[in-house]
Amino acid sequence: MRYIILLSLIISSYPLSAQWSTNDSDHAFHVGLRVGHSISQGITNLPEMVIPPHPPETYTVKTYEPKDFGLTGSFFIQYMPAALRVVAFEGRFGASRQYGGYDYEDINGLMYEMRFKYWYADAILLAKIQPALINNSEGWFGFYVAPGLQLGLNFAPDRLTYSHSPEEIYGPSKPVEDELKRYFEGDNYLGWTIAVGWDKAINDVIGFSIENRWYQSFGDMIKTLPGNPYGFPDRVNNHIRPIALTAGISFRISK
Repeated sequence: MRYIILLSLIISSYPLSAQWSTNDSDHAFHVGLRVGHSISQGITNLPEMVIPPHPPETYTVKTYEPKDFGLTGSFFIQYMPAALRVVAFEGRFGASRQYGGYDYEDINGLMYEMRFKYWYADAILLAKIQPALINNSEGWFGFYVAPGLQLGLNFAPDRLTYSHSPEEIYGPSKPVEDELKRYFEGDNYLGWTIAVGWDKAINDVIGFSIENRWYQSFGDMIKTLPGNPYGFPDRVNNHIRPIALTAGISFRISK
């Protein structure tokens, strides 16, 4: 829990949106572009997936906690039907990266590090509930809560790296890395997400928004491929649980 609290304080993204809305009395549309930066929590429970059971006093493990401060971006489409008014449906499409790994050392002098660095194409669907909307010439503004689903398609599933020392005793690292890649592969993921935010019109063109969004994957981010002779477990709950605090400015480009 302390990691989630810390993450909510250090993750930030400053999106830039370009929006248009119709004056149609039946519905309202918005589209936009969101860019920013983020820090990822990383993938959980990786040592449990790789290290075989043996006495804990014989080895030490330090979990890799990535300080991933990188660029993110997404395109969004928002639709507000006339019949609901306080509800808008928003789709976001973008890319993200998720890191994880650990450092290992045992009493026999073996030291190694393993890293998983995956890229995802993300699709997010939100139901944006806005109980206190302001409907005026500037558009729709107010407090909102937005639950939804997030899908991530892994387009770099073999991004596993491994290195050990001393190679004089244990041989070169590359054959071990190649062997690990035969049995571990980054998987796609589906998870829940919820956002809480505030939209505010500055004038009839510019709006300001802030948002805090949580999401967690349902299944494992990494799968063990069939036929492994090392006893690697298939599922160990290696989820992602990021929190993203975002602040942005939006511009309406059509009346």
